[in-house]
Amino acid sequence: MFKSIIVDDEKNIRERMARHFPWGDFQFEVVGTAANGLEALKLIDDEQPDLVITDIKMPKMGGLELVEILHEKYPHIVVIILTAYRDFDLAQKAINFNVKGFLVKPIMKSDFRQMMTRIMDEPNLNQSQPAPQQTQLTADQTQPSQPTQPNQQTQPTDAAPTQPENKITPTPLARPEQTLKIRKSNNRYVNYAINYVQEHYTENITLKDIAEKLFIHEAYFSKLFNEETEVGFNAYVNYIRIENAKRLIIYSDQQLKEISTTVGFSSHSYFNRVFKQVVGDSPLSYRKKYFEDHDH
Repeated sequence: MFKSIIVDDEKNIRERMARHFPWGDFQFEVVGTAANGLEALKLIDDEQPDLVITDIKMPKMGGLELVEILHEKYPHIVVIILTAYRDFDLAQKAINFNVKGFLVKPIMKSDFRQMMTRIMDEPNLNQSQPAPQQTQLTADQTQPSQPTQPNQQTQPTDAAPTQPENKITPTPLARPEQTLKIRKSNNRYVNYAINYVQEHYTENITLKDIAEKLFIHEAYFSKLFNEETEVGFNAYVNYIRIENAKRLIIYSDQQLKEISTTVGFSSHSYFNRVFKQVVGDSPLSYRKKYFEDHDH
């Protein structure tokens, strides 16, 4: 197995990458993590890793100083930079130290797989006696993965992003984003979750399920979703289900109990309770009022 070390001052990022990313698929194991460059140097001296993935901005010793030292002292180690877009100009300087690529935060599983597939071809990983490499970065290696646009679905797999096909059909009331006042987000995790719910609201969806798909901690995802949208995740799931239930109540002949099951509620009584909380009327009253208003 090849050895890897993760260096980042954010504990959540270190733990998420170490515990939840598919290192074994690429014959790698994480032998340690560090919160800054100084900790990393000691760990690297002890473990002699094949790969170091490091953030740029850290206390005590940042990523640029670390990769410069690695370039001089351990030129055989493959180095990948973690960066945010605001740090990318700084990260470009690391090219001088033979950095092999960049992973843009927040890191998705597909980005990780793509990068690991690329570095598996590095000559250093296949040499029993490591030697300095002077490989130039290609154009695509010097550019970070492009951020997902708010209306795109970010897949936590290697598949290319696709547009959600099951868009909510407008009902006589406002769209969910307007009524629920969901704040738009540029966060890839949050946008993935929103699009996933809109496509799979008929299925059993839990906070834990989404967090596992995104390879992040459940509590962290819950806090992130709430902060980015100003709406709780479970409240959003229920709202999407109710919006689709309103459409079926008006445009289908289904019984109300059947509609509650169709839109993903396992309990009809819970569906009635949530519907009244969201709409202000019971499902039966909502149907009656609509047809009374439109029966001309």
